[in-house]
Amino acid sequence: MVTTRDAALTDLLGCLRNHGMTASYHHEHLGLNYRMTDVEASIGLGQLRVFERQLRRRRENYAYLMERLSMLDGVAWQKVPAKGTPAPSLLTGILKKKERAAFLKSLSAAGVDAGIYYPKPLHQQPVFERSYPGMSCPVAESVCASVFSLPTHNALTQEQMDHMTARVKEALS
Repeated sequence: MVTTRDAALTDLLGCLRNHGMTASYHHEHLGLNYRMTDVEASIGLGQLRVFERQLRRRRENYAYLMERLSMLDGVAWQKVPAKGTPAPSLLTGILKKKERAAFLKSLSAAGVDAGIYYPKPLHQQPVFERSYPGMSCPVAESVCASVFSLPTHNALTQEQMDHMTARVKEALS
């Protein structure tokens, strides 16, 4: 689901979701069938009713975790631009010293749901490797080798976040 106040974007997305058609069987763009079902629309409308509350809670969780983790040595945490307004579902960091597999194994053993959401850079994905074989992007490769994420979802309790921060501190020491 996409929401926007931009009329031109609304028209373009409407076209792209319907096979790129601007009129019946007139394809101006390469599009796909992204039309949602009535059931999907009902679920989406229901989610809009709780969206602001859930977003506020995710932002609070993110701030709580950043306050407790940002000073830790050994991790470079994601940065939010000064004019940015985060809508975080994850708190992502890059390990600077520890080996990631051992770090994540330690967190997992302690019941912390950390994950790797970007294990392979885009240029190494088959769709791009075919077009750009042998491409090297050392910064992206380095980030993908050391990145990890912690949850910041709206259902986290303070107790869970305190447990998570304590286990991250232990795993980094």
